[in-house]
Amino acid sequence: MLGLLVWLALLQEEEPPPARCTVDVVGMPVSVMSHHRLVVGDGDKRPLVSQLEVEVGGEALRLRVLGLRYRGERWISRQECEATGAPLALTVEPLPAHVMFPCPPRGLTVECPLCPGEAGARVYLAEELPPIEMESWSREVDMLLRAPGFHRELQHVVLHPGPNTVHAELEPL
Repeated sequence: MLGLLVWLALLQEEEPPPARCTVDVVGMPVSVMSHHRLVVGDGDKRPLVSQLEVEVGGEALRLRVLGLRYRGERWISRQECEATGAPLALTVEPLPAHVMFPCPPRGLTVECPLCPGEAGARVYLAEELPPIEMESWSREVDMLLRAPGFHRELQHVVLHPGPNTVHAELEPL
């Protein structure tokens, strides 16, 4: 019986206390962090800050950045926390820019020849313009706007990740 109790005691070793890690959020301006949330684990939602402390137990911890303009995700293991004293990086990426044209003239088309990817490939109806890939906080492009019965207009636009609004105020012919 004593042997059984010793064996059970060995099986129930205490789990060590959680490891504490410093995490740096990398890849987005601090000025837009307040418009995003950090989800720690299964659902602990926190305001996003540029540097934070987390505790990692026996299982890896999932960190996710959610918002209208940026997204990011990372798993952190206890071993990573214990291996280095330096902060770990949680890299976030800008979401593609989505362009909306409120109250456009009927039949408005958009051409953006210097836009990357599919958006720069051809002329689109305004409501069909595909998302524009972003590499940073902003991208400057020129859009040629045309509609039947209106003068065409070349409009210089500064796009940001996520939703963007462009006003198409064309002059009638």
